[in-house]
Amino acid sequence: MAVSVETIINNVARTLLDTAFRTWTRAEHVANLNDAIRLICGDFKLDAYPKREFVTLVAGIAQDLPAGGVALIDITDNEVSKRSVTQTDLAILQEENRFWPRGTQQAEVENFAADPRTPRKFYVFPPNDGSGSVRITYGAIPDELTGSSGESVPLSD
Repeated sequence: MAVSVETIINNVARTLLDTAFRTWTRAEHVANLNDAIRLICGDFKLDAYPKREFVTLVAGIAQDLPAGGVALIDITDNEVSKRSVTQTDLAILQEENRFWPRGTQQAEVENFAADPRTPRKFYVFPPNDGSGSVRITYGAIPDELTGSSGESVPLSD
């Protein structure tokens, strides 16, 4: 069950002995809650707000997550052929075929690899021709809360 923004703000105000919102306004509490959500999703638990969608790839091996994406979680299949995509270790891919980045470009992806040091980037094999599209799951940062009535926190309990 989703927690409402109103519940969190009221609980914080009660803890701070400021239920009249004289010291900290509701807007300040909402801003602080937005900061907390951004830190959780962007720094501490990169999969706290997962999104799943088809993404069109660019030509070559190096790909980027959509705007707002913070870390790749998985790539499951190609959009057109529905062929599954298998994760592989980047070091193994490089050891197996030193020239894989120069391979023949095609639309369908067989494998993907990610480097945890660059969580917003991933690599595809064979190199894409710019017309491929794969279904990815990635961690993102949700839209900012406004504090409007009935609004819920977009993270799971």
